[in-house]
Amino acid sequence: KSRGDAINAAAAGGEYSYVLNKDGSRINYTDSLISSIQNERVTDTLRQLSIKNTWNMKYNENRLLISYNADITDSIGNISKIDRYDVAYSPDSDGRNINSTKFLLEYKEMITDSYGTITTRGWSASRDNYDSTGKVLVYHEVMKDAIGDVIYTSDSSDIKYEDDNMKSYHQVTNDIYGNRSILDWEASYNSFSLLSKTSSKETQINRDGSTSYSANDTAYSYDDDGNLQSAVGNGSFKGEDEFFNE
Repeated sequence: KSRGDAINAAAAGGEYSYVLNKDGSRINYTDSLISSIQNERVTDTLRQLSIKNTWNMKYNENRLLISYNADITDSIGNISKIDRYDVAYSPDSDGRNINSTKFLLEYKEMITDSYGTITTRGWSASRDNYDSTGKVLVYHEVMKDAIGDVIYTSDSSDIKYEDDNMKSYHQVTNDIYGNRSILDWEASYNSFSLLSKTSSKETQINRDGSTSYSANDTAYSYDDDGNLQSAVGNGSFKGEDEFFNE
């Protein structure tokens, strides 16, 4: 009994409790909360595989995740790192109730790409920016370089979903030079919940008075197992200078 009590006490403070999954990933727990994940298989909407390792996962008093460190290795071996911190939730979010909805209000991330370039991202939304199912409809982002200077700001709105997949959105991005980009994007998905088609229309309004317009469509095909086989796209582009010359 004493030995069992000692083991239980150690398990509460260390990663002695874990789950090994068939795909090779391992989920470690501390105090019944996930503290790290090893060899997590992450697939995007094109079924491209990446391997993610997450550690140092910290929680607040409501058992909501507020920070972590991670690295991601993509399908061709490039490694990027993400350090997320300063995570905040709405007052009605509660991680102690598995059935409650968690409304993320803000977070910061330091991102180091495979070349060692560091950027930081600040993400924010208000409680009113969520629908009744907990999906965000509007959010704001600020990207900064390694020394803290703003690279661009971006506002995404009118976000629509197809089940859990993002179906369309409107985005306005402003860089530090006074250039503005206005993007309308939409997508459709197949029975595997993989992208079958994407369409985008973008208007670029530059500080010097020039403008450009582009429209792009891409169709994706997959084999019977849902693996990407091909992607075929087409697009158009039109530009004008400040004197309306095309």
